[in-house]
Amino acid sequence: MKLSINKKSYWATYGLTIVSVVCFISLPAIFNKPKLDDTYKLLVDEINKSCPKTVDSVTRLENSVVLPANKIQFNYSFINADKVNVDTTLSKDNMKPSLINYVKTSSTCKIYRDNNTTLFFNYQDRNGDYLFRIIVTPELYN
Repeated sequence: MKLSINKKSYWATYGLTIVSVVCFISLPAIFNKPKLDDTYKLLVDEINKSCPKTVDSVTRLENSVVLPANKIQFNYSFINADKVNVDTTLSKDNMKPSLINYVKTSSTCKIYRDNNTTLFFNYQDRNGDYLFRIIVTPELYN
C-alpha cells in the first residue's frame, strides 16, 4: 500500500511540474500580446503614408486616426464640393448603407470586424469645412 501512495505522490508531483512548466512557458506569450491599440497605430501609420489618397472622382482620404476604446476615424474630403452645395442629411443617408456593406464584406476590414471596432467616417468639403460623420458600430456590421 505504501508503494501506491508513493506512486500517487510521484504522479501528482509529476503532473504539477508539467502544468507549472506549461504555465511558465505560455503565460508570458498570453500577456505579452501586442495591444490592439498598438496594432491599430501601426496600421494607421501605414494608411497615412499614402495619404492624401484619391478614392474615387469625388472623394479623397486625408488621413486616419486611432481613437481610444477600440475606435478608428477616417477623414475624407469631397474634392469638388463646397459646404453650401452639399445636402449633408441626404448624403449621409445615401452613403451609410454602402459603408456598412463595405465594412461587412471587405477583406481589408476583417481586422475591424474580428475586433468589434467602431469606425468613424468624417467628411469635409474641399475647403476643409466639416460636413458630417457616419459611425459604423459592430452592431451594424455583425
